[in-house]
Amino acid sequence: MSRARTPPTLDPALLLDSVRAGSSLVFWVRDVEGRYTTVSRGFCELMGVEEEACIGRTASEFMPPEIAAFGEEVYRRIVASGEPSATEETHVIGGLERHFMVHRVPVRDREGKVVGVFGVSTEHTVTVRILRQMEAMNRVLALFSHAVSIESYAEGLVDILVRETGCGAVGVRALEAVLTSDDRPGTQGRDAAPFLAQRGFPAALTEAARDPGFLRPECACAAVVRGDASAVAPAALDGDGCLCVPDVESLTAGMDPATPMAEWVSWGFRTLAILPLYRQDEALGCLVLGDAKPGRLTPDTIAFLHRLLPVVSEAMHRFTVERRLETSRTRLQSVVRALPLPVWVVDARYRVVFRNEAHERHFGPAPEGSACHQVLRGRKDPCPECEFPETLMRLTTRREWQDPRTDRTYDLIAVPYDTVSGERQRLEVFFDITDRVRTEAQLRQTQRLDSLGSLAAGVAHDFNNILAGIIGYSQLGLQRSKPGSDSAQVFEQVAHIAERGAELTRKILAFSRRQPLKVAALDLNALITDLRTMILPLAGDRVEVVLDLAEGLWAVQGDGSQIEQVVLNLCVNAVEAMPAGGRLTVRTRNLDGQALRRALAYAPRGPATLPPGPEPLHGVLIEVSDTGHGMPPDVVSQAIEPFFTTKGRGRGTGLGLSVSYGIVQQHHGNLVIESAVGAGTTVRVFLLAMDVTPSRVSRPACVQPASRTPARFHHGPALVVEDDPPIRGLVATLLAELGIEARTAANGSEAIEALSSDEAGIRLVITDVAMPGMSGLMLARRIREVRPDVSVVFMSGCSDATLEQVGLTDDDVLLRKPFTLEDLLSGIEAAVSRNS
Repeated sequence: MSRARTPPTLDPALLLDSVRAGSSLVFWVRDVEGRYTTVSRGFCELMGVEEEACIGRTASEFMPPEIAAFGEEVYRRIVASGEPSATEETHVIGGLERHFMVHRVPVRDREGKVVGVFGVSTEHTVTVRILRQMEAMNRVLALFSHAVSIESYAEGLVDILVRETGCGAVGVRALEAVLTSDDRPGTQGRDAAPFLAQRGFPAALTEAARDPGFLRPECACAAVVRGDASAVAPAALDGDGCLCVPDVESLTAGMDPATPMAEWVSWGFRTLAILPLYRQDEALGCLVLGDAKPGRLTPDTIAFLHRLLPVVSEAMHRFTVERRLETSRTRLQSVVRALPLPVWVVDARYRVVFRNEAHERHFGPAPEGSACHQVLRGRKDPCPECEFPETLMRLTTRREWQDPRTDRTYDLIAVPYDTVSGERQRLEVFFDITDRVRTEAQLRQTQRLDSLGSLAAGVAHDFNNILAGIIGYSQLGLQRSKPGSDSAQVFEQVAHIAERGAELTRKILAFSRRQPLKVAALDLNALITDLRTMILPLAGDRVEVVLDLAEGLWAVQGDGSQIEQVVLNLCVNAVEAMPAGGRLTVRTRNLDGQALRRALAYAPRGPATLPPGPEPLHGVLIEVSDTGHGMPPDVVSQAIEPFFTTKGRGRGTGLGLSVSYGIVQQHHGNLVIESAVGAGTTVRVFLLAMDVTPSRVSRPACVQPASRTPARFHHGPALVVEDDPPIRGLVATLLAELGIEARTAANGSEAIEALSSDEAGIRLVITDVAMPGMSGLMLARRIREVRPDVSVVFMSGCSDATLEQVGLTDDDVLLRKPFTLEDLLSGIEAAVSRNS
């Protein structure tokens, strides 16, 4: 009969020794007399001692007195009572305040007698620091919402700093220059830096701070605020220009007692911190902290104060500015909404145990005890791809997360930590990076549009050359036809159609932003009627397009291409708001002076800026309305913001209404949006009317050819320099119609050769600007060096931006392709006149 094998037993002493030597856990064993018999490697690293310095010794022999005294008291209580202990402890180790959860249990022999104490410590300094400083920061931010003045804000700030730093003296000083007379009535001078609020400073110091001369150059506070280290020890200033001295007495040893730093010793201070408050380059004042005990400000506390400085600086600036503008409450509320970050804490069972107000605003309210996947994703069960369990076992993680409900993107930082009860939880901080992600996408879209604009400009340039030939030869045909004949009418129609093509190229160049936009008297009814052909294909069969145009509509002064863009943007938005169909109405009306003034006074970003001159007496309304789904008030309030869009990801740029609003503002007008959910949207554009009736707003007409010879032009040949043969031949023919003999050259080199061998006395050169090899501008410079008596006329189908790049100036005579015979005649006269 076989016997069961007895499993081997592990020696507890060997097991403990293995854990002690190989683990970073902080634990120890003390005997009944208080001597340490076992310490772990983590214990030695925490205390900063070797194992030999601990074994066989009591706590008071190698630990700091404060830690040793606390440990001895707990140790004696356990030995006496035989009961375990769990304490949350805070100690200063290596100059840093650190937080621990310490568990101690009695060690008993076989008879149950207490023969020692076993202890283990878990540090949660990071968690405590984050939560405490987050709470303090939230309290500082909350001051914005209820403080009614800069003084009350300073009082609340002092209360928070006293509680967080433990300093016996805390004060907020503000330069008199940043305070208005309403803030400090009766204060003389602007060099004073009075305490807005303080706690614990001597009366002599606070009274002296009211003196305009107190902030003298040799004053320590002035030296820090002004960035002048000459009056303080330069070594005590950190990289941000802050003065943080743990022990003023040791720093000022040997100094003259009358020096600014030594004065603080005479007032009884041993710890001193002066932190300047700046907004951009403007000095606002400083925070001053002091204590009778040296070393009161730890590095962690100083780091917290540094992070607090921008917030306090911004708050002080806001209070002073907003008070002057009497809009402090609204502006401060917007700052409060913008500053806090969404933060929450989730336990190991996915339950939300803490949420701040910013998190609720971002992700909506949720019942108490909700799970994280319910709040963020609306799921009943945890997400299959959730990395939460793995995160609990690791250090801080960081990833990009997109909210599937709002399409917003966040940079999510998760930090696991242990609670006092030992439960592992996760702290998550959400940084909203949606604007950055969208801006990057918009930048890529802008780059694509810029490439498209370059392509459009190139096509328009080539098309201008073609139109130049069509217009020129049609005018030649008209010149040689009998007035009123069928052929004359045909040539007139050809010229008119070509002029429409030329207008199209000008719009293409305007779209590509390579052509300056021109202001003229506009007939809005005609402009909107022409746009109908573009709106109908967008609307399709599902949307009815109605034009309700007022008779006798006053003219407006503006850029036709820009106003067309405004109307087209509004119509596109209206069509997209009616996916199931509906009615799009474009309406125009005249406005009297009173209605116009009311319309211009209301604007999302302030009243419209009127042009110089007498106040306008009347205006014109363009109204675009739809029967679509409409918008809630919060969307309407943001609709004109750049990149704001309610469309899905990858649809729309969010620039249509913003660009339209900007164009209307440039025309000294206004754009107002009215909308309600389920009731459609109406956008009204208000523009200033001109003292011009519609009948006097004329459209461009075909210029009739000229038959006269240019004034002051002495008969002689002209040289036409053009690399495009049809255009070269056309210009030569047009010159012949004007009675001018023409020579031709295909490029700059041929032109120089023709001028060098000139026997007929060439006095006029008509040259294209953009040519291969030698450009027209380079040719003109060569001509002016050797033949200053020769007049030069430039031709170009390029945009103004291109012409500016090559160096063409307003002093040069330029014919824009396509040009008419009348244009050529005027150009020759101008060039000859300037060169005479």
